[in-house]
Amino acid sequence: MKEVRKLTGGDLRRLCISKNWYTNGCNEEYGAMLRLANECENVETSTIVTIAKDILSHSETDYPLESICFEIARACYSLFENEVAA
Repeated sequence: MKEVRKLTGGDLRRLCISKNWYTNGCNEEYGAMLRLANECENVETSTIVTIAKDILSHSETDYPLESICFEIARACYSLFENEVAA
């Protein structure tokens, strides 16, 4: 079995709205971040950090990077898949 972590653009958008994040970015930048979440096959730690840094750079917030990462990880959901032996 392996865990696959997913994050929808809609869930990420709701998180940003609820935390009042990404208020300093343009539509193209915001859209690119949401597409990254939607298109990611497995949201790994490095992806969470990339998204969090993007949010931090486009927000006026007191949240440190680690807390933004935590909130993004909480917004993810997990699937468990059987790994097929090759």
